[in-house]
Amino acid sequence: MKRVAIAMLGGLWAGGAMAAPPSPPAAASPTILHLSEAASVPVKADEIVARLQAVGDATTPAAAQQAVNAAMAKALAAARAVSAIGVETGNYTVWQNDKGRWQAQQSLTLRGQDGAAMLKLAGLLQEDGLTTQGLSWQVSPARAEAAQKAAVMKALAVLRARAGQIAAALGLHVGGFVRLYVADGIPGPRPLPMMMMARSAVAPNAVPPQDSQQSATVSADLRLQ
Repeated sequence: MKRVAIAMLGGLWAGGAMAAPPSPPAAASPTILHLSEAASVPVKADEIVARLQAVGDATTPAAAQQAVNAAMAKALAAARAVSAIGVETGNYTVWQNDKGRWQAQQSLTLRGQDGAAMLKLAGLLQEDGLTTQGLSWQVSPARAEAAQKAAVMKALAVLRARAGQIAAALGLHVGGFVRLYVADGIPGPRPLPMMMMARSAVAPNAVPPQDSQQSATVSADLRLQ
């Protein structure tokens, strides 16, 4: 009996050595949920921007430039006297038109948060010969960034809540994010109903800034388990 037992054990050992161990069961593929949610928050424009232009017209390029330089020097002095207004000069160009006359021009951008002061200054500069190319309220970079972050967090909260609801309906729970994508929408400038293009125009009353919407879209792949 001992020999049989030993033989049987030896056979089992030999068989175990020759046979490959059974493969573990394949892991189940995770369930991936793709969701996309958008959200927006109101944001009030807090910066008014005026874009003006000094133009010179003469028979020689030097005379045209002198006219622009004199108009711009006067405009800069007037603008810098208003502490609430920021001043930026822009492109300076000179060319000859098809009638043989020389044209020169330079742009001037004014920024501030006081609508009444801006419109008053723009009106004075128009009276001095500058033309207004545009006037609009817009959201300052700092306020736009804060609103964008708030919109992203709002969209993300909605996405997480929806993912939890779907997972619960399937008898699962959210295991975590696999991928996350964020896209934002930056509110653009809001043109005022008056453009003050004519040099003889009188500065209109200040128009209060209005709300716009800062939006964000969040897309994600989430693992359910």
